[in-house]
Amino acid sequence: MSKSKRRGSSNLILRNKLKVTKHAKDISIHGASDKFKVGLSTVRQWMRQEKQLHKIAESSPGGKFKKRLPGGGRRLTFNDLDDQLAAWGRERKSKELRVSRRIVQQQAVRTFNSEKDTEDFKSVTHPPDQNTI
Repeated sequence: MSKSKRRGSSNLILRNKLKVTKHAKDISIHGASDKFKVGLSTVRQWMRQEKQLHKIAESSPGGKFKKRLPGGGRRLTFNDLDDQLAAWGRERKSKELRVSRRIVQQQAVRTFNSEKDTEDFKSVTHPPDQNTI
């Protein structure tokens, strides 16, 4: 029975990603891939992002321990609403009141509907069922 060559998790902290890129430059991409147990494409991607990785690692004391570059994810649809909700949540926390996800969702619906006078905004607590699409 042959052993499969399973790669490890590529969710390394920034400091280790920089070690991988240095090893890839000094030795080879294949050598770095084998030593750190990450895929070749992952090593190549980190080499392309090396300047950004260095910038984040040097920008803050905890930067070396981050795992991702900033900027991922979907852009906010309602920036003002998000800012208002954040301020509202901080205000409640300062008064030592509860702030749960459900309460924040309810406040978001109230805030949006009071500003827009329409029912366009919907808060999603879970993905829609396949039958409703």
